[in-house]
Amino acid sequence: MSSLEKNKPRFQKLIQVLKSRRVQDAEVSILAAIIFVFSLLLTFSDAFYSILGRYTPRPEILPFPLLVSLIWIVFRVAFLERENKGDDHMPEAIDEIRNVHLQEWILSRETTLRFFIEGSSISKQWKSVAAATPALVEWIQSTSPNLNLDILAFSTETFLPPCLDAARAIAARSEPKIKQVSVRILIRDINVDWLIPYIADKRADHEYAHELKARFLHQQSNWTGLILREFGKILPTSKIHLEMRMYPVEPVFKGILINQEIGLVGVYPLGRTSWRGMEVWDYLGHETPMVQIAKSSESVFERTSFELFSKWFNDLWNNNSRAWRA
Repeated sequence: MSSLEKNKPRFQKLIQVLKSRRVQDAEVSILAAIIFVFSLLLTFSDAFYSILGRYTPRPEILPFPLLVSLIWIVFRVAFLERENKGDDHMPEAIDEIRNVHLQEWILSRETTLRFFIEGSSISKQWKSVAAATPALVEWIQSTSPNLNLDILAFSTETFLPPCLDAARAIAARSEPKIKQVSVRILIRDINVDWLIPYIADKRADHEYAHELKARFLHQQSNWTGLILREFGKILPTSKIHLEMRMYPVEPVFKGILINQEIGLVGVYPLGRTSWRGMEVWDYLGHETPMVQIAKSSESVFERTSFELFSKWFNDLWNNNSRAWRA
């Protein structure tokens, strides 16, 4: 028997230990402590800031990847808790998580957004996807011969118009250079329980979520019909590939990558809105500030954000999502 086969039970036991609730709780505590201490040192210690400044021009953005990792672990802990509760107790588990952790989640999101905005202060920014539409259309038009789009969003409502505008602009050319279109879209799973949006009144909360899910379904169907219609004016449908998958976790990033070279990314703001006169905590996707990212950018922030977003997208696509069916 090889040494690898002998150690296999040990590896399996180690994996089980690493997946346990106690270990994941410890990961959350350790990461939170590191981020807290790191942020304090960056803020109040000039010497610490100067030392880090020797290795990176923007030391203040270093806690951002750690904060994103912390949010991901919190997701895992929350879902492990829900699995332990069992399906029969799922609504009660969701309510318990909301009641206990909602303010923590709001604070974490505000902190993540603040790190992101401060870190991207020297990069090209837009106040929303709508404001960035001209740049998106230009980037998409400039691709040839293949166009590959990777889109990560809550409902994808804001990304559809720029893609359609780009398709129409390409079709208007006398000789379109594009030969193939591939679109991968990650959307929020409407078949799982959500932490956000949140209304304190349980009945209203249920009705609001039901309306949102119906609207999202309609929007996702629009992608299939409208993308095929507009790009179908340029290419045969056999050359147009659109695939959607649904991810079960709370959304953090909103973004689009074009041919895995350039794109936009933002962090979903979490704020108050109203519905039928009631206060709602919700993700404000149409107000998400967007920042340019590029694989070969001279900006450390743009390159780091590109790699982080690309990894986040591919991890969700390959390991934490399921196929969407019309």
